[in-house]
Amino acid sequence: MTNNLLKLTACVYRPWIRDPRIVPPEAALRTATGYSFPSGHTQFAASSFGSLAQRCGRERKALYGFCGAMIVLSAFSRNYLGVHTPQDVIVAILCSFVIIKIGVVVESKIQKNPSLLTVVFLTSCAAAIACAVYFHFKSYPMNYEDGHLIVDPGAMKADGYSSVGAVLGTMAGMMLEKRFVQFRTDGPVFYRVIRVLMGLPAPAAAYLFCRRPLYYAVGVDRGHLILFALIALYAMWIYPAIFTAVRKRLLSVREKESV
Repeated sequence: MTNNLLKLTACVYRPWIRDPRIVPPEAALRTATGYSFPSGHTQFAASSFGSLAQRCGRERKALYGFCGAMIVLSAFSRNYLGVHTPQDVIVAILCSFVIIKIGVVVESKIQKNPSLLTVVFLTSCAAAIACAVYFHFKSYPMNYEDGHLIVDPGAMKADGYSSVGAVLGTMAGMMLEKRFVQFRTDGPVFYRVIRVLMGLPAPAAAYLFCRRPLYYAVGVDRGHLILFALIALYAMWIYPAIFTAVRKRLLSVREKESV
């Protein structure tokens, strides 16, 4: 959501639009849609690998170095392909690191004082709703090239609504999971991977098969918000609740058999 907020505020066009000497390869153009600043691909990579590095700690030097290398390579690739400027990727990385730091501080405070979870939930939801209102009412540049809009604001707003939905679903799911499920992530890595793989088909099917009917029923913007809110809610609460219930049931059966 932070990335979309910055993109839709700055409305910076892609490098090849600002400088015709830059000619990205055709394959790169297919994924380089919308505004340029900051880089979404870089911010996603830096957030993902940065979070993993933060989680594992510096004592696992090989994994820590791998995460750092992936962040640098992701940023470099966006510059090398000509779809982003150095400014785009540097700001994206800085945003990711700031968000990770805030997340670490907030998580530690919640662990010390669980009642703060409600404050975080309400603050995050208020920020998400404020972003949705901002995305809807702000003005966007309407510049044309060869009779076509350089960037379609409607498509960019849809991306913004997707991130708003993801935040709302994530925060609601986190509240419900911590209050009623208390999902455990212990166990061997193999079982953790199996858990993830077992949970992927449902949200993938929802995205592939429910997206168009939902957009037709409620409109593209609201459809994006609802769809990604439901996917995040499933990932954060529904699937962990199902897995926890099945786990408890199996443990109960084993206890009865042992008796």
